[in-house]
Amino acid sequence: MGKLFTARVYDYAKLKEAHPKARFVCVMRFPPKFIPAEVKRMRSMSPSIKTLAEYKKANDFDGFTKAFEKEVLSNPDFKDDACNVCDMLVAQDVVLMCHEKYGENCHRHLLPKLILGNDMSAYGGELLPPVKQTELGWE
Repeated sequence: MGKLFTARVYDYAKLKEAHPKARFVCVMRFPPKFIPAEVKRMRSMSPSIKTLAEYKKANDFDGFTKAFEKEVLSNPDFKDDACNVCDMLVAQDVVLMCHEKYGENCHRHLLPKLILGNDMSAYGGELLPPVKQTELGWE
């Protein structure tokens, strides 16, 4: 059984190199052009433009959470995509990727609970890219 992780889409290349057997899934409404076709896209797991705009206007993540959960749980495509993620987890790790910086509120942090339900044992947390010593200034 694999683990479900979340990550920032801009770290895809480093994460793919460090985790070559993982399955990467972009959960953005409008994925960046640099994301290769091998990355599965699941738009049903992204907030609608309306929900995102309301969140940005109100800056209320609790309100966004409620609206997002209601939105995706009523979407049959989300249910299909959630089942697909669970099927992938049988054989490999899965990484859900989105735009927001690490440590910021993001819908990708809500998705594991919506996909896995009450059994969060398969959730591995936020997957950070590996840092080479040279990037830290160490020799």
